[in-house]
Amino acid sequence: MRVNLINEVADEDLMPTETARTCRSCGSGGLEEKTIETAFWRESGLAVIRGIPALVCPSCGEEFVEDRTAFGLDRMRGRGFSGRAAVDHVSVPVFEYVEPPSGFG
Repeated sequence: MRVNLINEVADEDLMPTETARTCRSCGSGGLEEKTIETAFWRESGLAVIRGIPALVCPSCGEEFVEDRTAFGLDRMRGRGFSGRAAVDHVSVPVFEYVEPPSGFG
């Protein structure tokens, strides 16, 4: 999933206006208001943020967040993620990459 943060937002990735709810990635209409989640790596840990308000394209899955929301996510990331402030914990399996046998690709 890609969530554009304020220092990484390009004009084409900004949330469409109320009058133009057309996906800027695939051109389909009917963006839906949903909540999404994203994850940030911090040193050797992973932090998940859920409940992020967004418009989501039902055709291609592209997600758009308001500037205010992107700024809030950027502030959260900048402050770090204290374990005491976490509302939940998840267990995530970790795998090592394994080269495919020769002859692939």
